[in-house]
Amino acid sequence: MPATPPSAKKEEASAAADSTLGAGVLPIGAPAFYTADQLTQRPRPLSPPHLDGLGGPNAPLLGTVILKLWIGDSGRVVSVEIEESQVPAAAAAAAAAAFAELRFAPGEINGQVVGAIMRIEVTYDTPPPELPPALSPTLAPALSPVPPPVMPPAKGR
Repeated sequence: MPATPPSAKKEEASAAADSTLGAGVLPIGAPAFYTADQLTQRPRPLSPPHLDGLGGPNAPLLGTVILKLWIGDSGRVVSVEIEESQVPAAAAAAAAAAFAELRFAPGEINGQVVGAIMRIEVTYDTPPPELPPALSPTLAPALSPVPPPVMPPAKGR
């Protein structure tokens, strides 16, 4: 076992006895994120998210995606987490990417801007496009040709 100089042993003993050691040292600040119930002003999007084009203009998409956004005190989205999804993975990822690009007015606590955690529910309600009656197999038997109207015979001219 290596030897310890006597002066080092005294410093260790006095440091252990002094419970205020480190009291004059400032902690290293880490970004803090507050939940919506802790904020006096919630973050507000500065523009709408671009959720168009998920699978094409007439692609059916029904269901919800719940996202957790970590919004920094600058209003930039620091992180997005998909908490729950009822839509295909590609659509959920596209929603997460759309919100990751969004800018916000930051959250506040008593006028001081702070980082915030927000949960967002995105609801998709694009039903499948309706088929024209001629192409719909269930409606085809119900459609029958209508005979032309029968004109009464002309009265004696």
